[in-house]
Amino acid sequence: MTGICVNEEAINSTDKVWLGVHNATSTTKYCYADGSTYIETPVIRANGWHRLEWDYSSGINFVLRIDNIIVYVGTRIKQFKAIKMGNWEVTSATAYFDDVYLMEVQ
Repeated sequence: MTGICVNEEAINSTDKVWLGVHNATSTTKYCYADGSTYIETPVIRANGWHRLEWDYSSGINFVLRIDNIIVYVGTRIKQFKAIKMGNWEVTSATAYFDDVYLMEVQ
């Protein structure tokens, strides 16, 4: 599992929104989690850089996008206090992240 996770409370919280690669769910498509259940998206995994996006700007819900494709709209988290990037299920995996942006929209 390699991806980016945002949590409403503590970094180890199960109340999370996660987006990335989860081989136990799919070996061919990207996945997301809203809570503790991982779900396959319609976006096919491919080599190269990809844009993973969480949009909380509405104040009502959040939108998850992969490469500008909406893969999920949820209401679990209205704000977040922690961001976690990488692979936290194994200790020997390599993951690369670049151009991480946090923006406040008013």
